[in-house]
Amino acid sequence: MISLSLNKLNSMKFRSSDIKIISAIILFWIVLVLLVNVRGNFPLNDDWSYSYSVKTLVEDGKLELTGWISMPVISQIYWGSLFCSTGDFSFEILRLSTLVLSVVGIFFCYLIFSEVTNSLFLKFLATSLIAINPIYFLLSATFMTDIPFFTFSTISIYFFIKYFKAQRLLYLFLSIATIFVASFIRQIGIVVLVAFAFTNFFQKDNSLFKKIYPLIFVTILMTAFYVFQFLVKSSIDDPMISNTRMGHFFDSFSKQNIFGLIPLIKNIFFAFIYIGLFLFPFLIYHSYVIVKSYNFSHKIISIVVYFSLTIVSLLLLIAFNKLLPLRSNILWTYGLGPATLKDVDILGLNHLNQIPLLVWILFTVIGIAGLILIAFTFYYCIKKTIVLQSFSCEKQVTFVFISTILTLIFIGLADFYDRYIIQVLPGILFLLLRTYQNKPTIRNNFLKWVSIGFIIITSLFTLYETHNYFSWNRCRWETIDYLTKELKISPDKIDGGFEFNAWNFYDPNYKINNDKSWWWVQEDDYLISFGSLPDYSVYKEFTYNSLLETKSIFILKRNR
Repeated sequence: MISLSLNKLNSMKFRSSDIKIISAIILFWIVLVLLVNVRGNFPLNDDWSYSYSVKTLVEDGKLELTGWISMPVISQIYWGSLFCSTGDFSFEILRLSTLVLSVVGIFFCYLIFSEVTNSLFLKFLATSLIAINPIYFLLSATFMTDIPFFTFSTISIYFFIKYFKAQRLLYLFLSIATIFVASFIRQIGIVVLVAFAFTNFFQKDNSLFKKIYPLIFVTILMTAFYVFQFLVKSSIDDPMISNTRMGHFFDSFSKQNIFGLIPLIKNIFFAFIYIGLFLFPFLIYHSYVIVKSYNFSHKIISIVVYFSLTIVSLLLLIAFNKLLPLRSNILWTYGLGPATLKDVDILGLNHLNQIPLLVWILFTVIGIAGLILIAFTFYYCIKKTIVLQSFSCEKQVTFVFISTILTLIFIGLADFYDRYIIQVLPGILFLLLRTYQNKPTIRNNFLKWVSIGFIIITSLFTLYETHNYFSWNRCRWETIDYLTKELKISPDKIDGGFEFNAWNFYDPNYKINNDKSWWWVQEDDYLISFGSLPDYSVYKEFTYNSLLETKSIFILKRNR
């Protein structure tokens, strides 16, 4: 049976029908991008800090990092500068560079899933859930590090899988090269190399050299990190690169009692609620295949246990006020994207329409339900020894499992942001798809349409919220242009929100004044806001259109 499974995996080919499916997914994704309208020559979220480095490299020919950067983003800076080298520096060009990488990432996700299943529908479903994921989609239209890292690490994982199956040196070279590129966007890329080393070391049929040589690459990468950090620290007064996650990793396991692991377990649990939510359309179809093989009594017991665990978990989360969103950076109670103006981001005023509480309860229920479905799936596979057989015979499965687990651990070592979750989605989907091996093809058109219905709803949510995020940001920068270009107001008199003040006045030695926003505001005679504030009067109102209604952003002027 094991050899039959291996033959089946090795026989998987990329067919003309696959080209049609992935082309349709990418075309649909591009249409969504065009409908959203991601135009606008302005920074978003933290990408001002990476954009600044690209700007100095393109215009002055020197590599300069801001103290806001906590990662070795060299690969991304050179990628962005490659696009800007054809003309003047532009945030829109940098956004285009990420959109290109996002399409490549979607394509390689499909290739990864093609390595483990021949089912066109399952590959379509798994890839679509990544492509139209609201966090993945919005980040694709920024110059944040998430999508570049996702894409290069996904390419590396794909070529590692190919190497384990075919043992070709070309695949090894491509996997090592791309993970080095990814790791010089985010240090956490090293876990992929560590997973490769672990997989090779514990394979009984490997020679001593094969067990040890991956450690050479891990050592080289770690040495490169420390050399880079030393060079940066020696060139400026303010340390640019921090290894806080590595420190958290060792601190978590240096505790003298088990209670030191509680924050890690809690964070991983929260991460899986997000994962369960994002993958739920796939999970309901997947779980049907498993439950279909149960006898009647097992089906009843499984359903009762499943709903009981879901209800109990939900009640506990409600009791501790832990409904989604739990780790906001992209997904907030008011929608997608951080509303980085003082009234909402700092003062916490409800000047934006909030997504109803019942919707967040529903999202949390779906997330918990998905989490339990994942747990049920792997419990079933362990019970049937499917996972054990895979680990003993298929190195690529062992590799993906270790890589995914290590990534989750590193994410859980600190209070992670929701955007970090997208990094583990391809690995978890790959492992779930592996559990389909040796099962008869089961068709259920109703569940297929339910899954497609979830994709449509998610696409509409992603479209609306991303459109709204870009609309209000364009309006925000329109108000700033009005002040600085028409009224000739000096930028240092304006609190234009996080991105504006960071781009113009970032200073690692800035002393925070509690009367002003923390984001390097010099003077706040004028303030951009979603609503009114004490001690300010409305100077001018600007409107922007979401897909459903007209909304406003205000220029406020301090009362004297």
